[in-house]
Amino acid sequence: MLSVLVVLVVLAGAGYAAYHFTRSGSGSPAATRRHCVTPAAAPAPVAPRQFRLTVMNTTTRNGLAARVRGVLRRRGFRVVGVGNARPVVHGVVIRYPGAKATPDGAVITIREQFPRATLQSGGHRGVYEVELGRGFGHPATTQAAAAARTQDEKGAHPAPVCSQVRS
Repeated sequence: MLSVLVVLVVLAGAGYAAYHFTRSGSGSPAATRRHCVTPAAAPAPVAPRQFRLTVMNTTTRNGLAARVRGVLRRRGFRVVGVGNARPVVHGVVIRYPGAKATPDGAVITIREQFPRATLQSGGHRGVYEVELGRGFGHPATTQAAAAARTQDEKGAHPAPVCSQVRS
């Protein structure tokens, strides 16, 4: 019985040693090192006074664009126009100037007010446009917009993501 126990202990020790010393392939214990990658930064939000904005109503609800203009102006936006537009959109569409492939900081700032908005390039003459459509209720609350700003600022300055890598 004692000899069986000794054989089991020796085999367990040999198995542990073989695993520990050969897992790196060099016969010595595997070394680990820290590998860090910083994710690509999203555009940083900008102050709402740094760009011009129009608000367009694509619904049949009278005065909708003017009411939203009032909310946005109280929040510091430079709204330069309101009006009616066709065709009718669903929800909210934010159009940004030019044919940029990715939205800039102004779009990020506008989207804080309309978190479910669809983004489209092709706006006109350096003016950003918010189109209010069927299904739109109201802009985000000031608290929700502030929370979105905090998240957007974190996304503009991402922390490195690190992991341990065996060498």
